[in-house]
Amino acid sequence: MRLSTAVAFAAVLSISTEANASGSYSNSILSPSFRYTFVENTRKSFVSDEQGQEYMAEHDRDLKVRFLGFQARAEKAIAEAKRAGTPLGPYDLLLPAVRLPKAGQVGKLDKKAYPLNLVLDVSTDDASARFELTATRPWTAAQLTSLTTALKALSHKRPNNEYSDERTKREQALIDGAGFVVPLAVTHVEASFGLYVGTTIEVAGAEKGRVLKPLQALLDKLVPLLRAKFSQPDAAAQLQLAGLGAVGAAVEKHPQGLPGAFHPWGPLVSGELIRIEVSLGGASAILMISPVGAYEWPKVHPVMSAWLEEGLVDPHRALIESEAERLSGVER
Repeated sequence: MRLSTAVAFAAVLSISTEANASGSYSNSILSPSFRYTFVENTRKSFVSDEQGQEYMAEHDRDLKVRFLGFQARAEKAIAEAKRAGTPLGPYDLLLPAVRLPKAGQVGKLDKKAYPLNLVLDVSTDDASARFELTATRPWTAAQLTSLTTALKALSHKRPNNEYSDERTKREQALIDGAGFVVPLAVTHVEASFGLYVGTTIEVAGAEKGRVLKPLQALLDKLVPLLRAKFSQPDAAAQLQLAGLGAVGAAVEKHPQGLPGAFHPWGPLVSGELIRIEVSLGGASAILMISPVGAYEWPKVHPVMSAWLEEGLVDPHRALIESEAERLSGVER
């Protein structure tokens, strides 16, 4: 059962030193044409982890119900904008996103940087919210402003606060039917290393196949490059390790098995496994090894990072990131 409005409000009031958990709700959900991200502006304090989990679960349900309510209309608005001439493609979660302080700056992006992901800010007073869409060619400021206005009107409405057990069950059934999955990833494990390519964005069941294709393609590209690195006779020495243990065996002994070992929210060092992570737009690549003997993490980390990042070098991605940085300041 959901907390009543009065009880929920009282439960999350700021509490002094007795509070042992705090946070604000946020989530990001994928749709065929866009990524929607919501971040609650207010940070809450809770008297227990259980209270915090209940609060987050309630807000998660609210956001997903609201997303499922406006998703089809947002897709329609995007399709109409495309028919009207706004150059759009299916959302590409591996492209960097460009967030512009002013709509007029969109015309100053280097044409060679396309395709790229554009951020459309639909924030309200109580929450930061944004759509990310894949622009295939340059936009005009009018196109950016028009579509932002349309999407904000569709997505800003918050859920009704009059809760009931019946409504909660109906909404949960709607969410269960969507089959959201997070994280969604592909993995590869061999003798000396393990590799994960996945996303922490919520993905509906119907979208799994489409999302997994580019993740698998990137994994397939990285595996032979990393295999060549770890096959070098002095691979362990380059990593300043006494040796490289069997990653598969270490994963099997991990309390949560393979998914837990690769968990995108997990620690860099866990038992017999250490790893590094590189963000790629809406996804992450994680490289994991099992070191033999004692090691110094500051010495191992740079080499692991360099090996993984070498396989991720992309001039197009670098140009997008450079353009985003160049236009990030407010024009004077």
